Amino acid sequence: MKELKRLITTTGIYFLGTVGTKLISFLLLPLYTAYIIPSQYGQYDVNINYALLFASICFLDIWTGIMKFMFEKKEKEQQPQAELPEQAEQKEGQDGTKD
Repeated sequence: MKELKRLITTTGIYFLGTVGTKLISFLLLPLYTAYIIPSQYGQYDVNINYALLFASICFLDIWTGIMKFMFEKKEKEQQPQAELPEQAEQKEGQDGTKD
Protein backbone atom coordinates (compact mmCIF):
# COMPACT_ATOMS: atom_id res chain seq x y z
CA MET A 1 0.00 0.00 0.00
CA LYS A 2 2.89 2.33 0.82
CA GLU A 3 4.47 1.71 -2.58
CA LEU A 4 1.17 2.45 -4.34
CA LYS A 5 0.85 5.76 -2.50
CA ARG A 6 4.43 6.68 -3.44
CA LEU A 7 3.76 5.75 -7.07
CA ILE A 8 0.62 7.90 -7.20
CA THR A 9 2.40 10.86 -5.59
CA THR A 10 5.40 10.63 -7.93
CA THR A 11 3.19 10.24 -10.98
CA GLY A 12 1.07 13.21 -9.93
CA ILE A 13 4.09 15.48 -9.58
CA TYR A 14 5.45 14.47 -12.98
CA PHE A 15 1.97 14.92 -14.45
CA LEU A 16 1.68 18.46 -13.09
CA GLY A 17 5.12 19.35 -14.35
CA THR A 18 4.72 18.11 -17.89
CA VAL A 19 1.06 17.80 -18.81
CA GLY A 20 -0.18 20.61 -16.57
CA THR A 21 1.73 23.33 -18.40
CA LYS A 22 0.52 22.06 -21.77
CA LEU A 23 -3.05 21.96 -20.49
CA ILE A 24 -2.82 25.57 -19.32
CA SER A 25 -1.52 26.61 -22.75
CA PHE A 26 -4.39 24.81 -24.41
CA LEU A 27 -6.97 26.45 -22.16
CA LEU A 28 -5.50 29.90 -22.86
CA LEU A 29 -5.70 29.39 -26.63
CA PRO A 30 -9.07 31.16 -27.01
CA LEU A 31 -7.65 34.16 -25.18
CA TYR A 32 -4.64 34.27 -27.49
CA THR A 33 -6.75 33.99 -30.64
CA ALA A 34 -8.99 36.83 -29.46
CA TYR A 35 -6.05 39.26 -29.30
CA ILE A 36 -3.85 38.01 -32.16
CA ILE A 37 -4.97 38.47 -35.75
CA PRO A 38 -4.75 35.38 -38.00
CA SER A 39 -1.86 36.77 -40.03
CA GLN A 40 0.27 36.88 -36.86
CA TYR A 41 -0.36 33.27 -35.76
CA GLY A 42 2.75 31.99 -37.55
CA GLN A 43 5.00 34.64 -36.03
CA TYR A 44 3.56 33.92 -32.59
CA ASP A 45 4.23 30.19 -33.01
CA VAL A 46 7.82 30.82 -34.13
CA ASN A 47 8.41 33.08 -31.11
CA ILE A 48 7.03 30.46 -28.73
CA ASN A 49 9.27 27.78 -30.25
CA TYR A 50 12.33 30.03 -29.96
CA ALA A 51 11.49 30.70 -26.31
CA LEU A 52 11.13 26.96 -25.58
CA LEU A 53 14.39 26.18 -27.36
CA PHE A 54 16.20 28.98 -25.51
CA ALA A 55 14.82 27.85 -22.13
CA SER A 56 15.83 24.23 -22.79
CA ILE A 57 19.38 25.27 -23.68
CA CYS A 58 19.76 27.75 -20.81
CA PHE A 59 18.41 25.52 -18.10
CA LEU A 60 19.51 22.23 -19.70
CA ASP A 61 16.13 20.79 -18.74
CA ILE A 62 17.57 20.54 -15.26
CA TRP A 63 14.18 20.42 -13.55
CA THR A 64 13.51 16.94 -14.92
CA GLY A 65 16.82 15.75 -13.55
CA ILE A 66 16.24 17.41 -10.19
CA MET A 67 12.87 15.72 -9.81
CA LYS A 68 14.31 12.33 -10.80
CA PHE A 69 17.24 12.46 -8.39
CA MET A 70 15.12 13.92 -5.59
CA PHE A 71 12.85 10.89 -5.67
CA GLU A 72 15.80 8.50 -5.93
CA LYS A 73 17.42 10.12 -2.87
CA LYS A 74 14.23 9.83 -0.84
CA GLU A 75 13.97 6.19 -1.85
CA LYS A 76 17.54 5.46 -0.76
CA GLU A 77 16.99 7.20 2.58
CA GLN A 78 13.93 5.02 3.23
CA GLN A 79 15.73 1.76 2.49
CA PRO A 80 17.34 -0.01 5.44
CA GLN A 81 21.12 0.25 5.46
CA ALA A 82 23.04 -3.02 5.33
CA GLU A 83 25.94 -3.36 7.74
CA LEU A 84 29.40 -4.18 6.51
CA PRO A 85 31.15 -7.12 8.25
CA GLU A 86 33.65 -4.69 9.81
CA GLN A 87 30.82 -2.66 11.34
CA ALA A 88 29.24 -5.77 12.84
CA GLU A 89 32.60 -6.79 14.38
CA GLN A 90 33.03 -3.31 15.88
CA LYS A 91 29.60 -3.51 17.49
CA GLU A 92 30.41 -6.92 18.94
CA GLY A 93 33.62 -5.55 20.39
CA GLN A 94 31.86 -2.58 21.94
CA ASP A 95 29.13 -4.71 23.53
CA GLY A 96 31.59 -7.18 24.94
CA THR A 97 29.38 -9.99 23.74
CA LYS A 98 29.68 -12.23 20.77
CA ASP A 99 26.73 -14.04 19.17
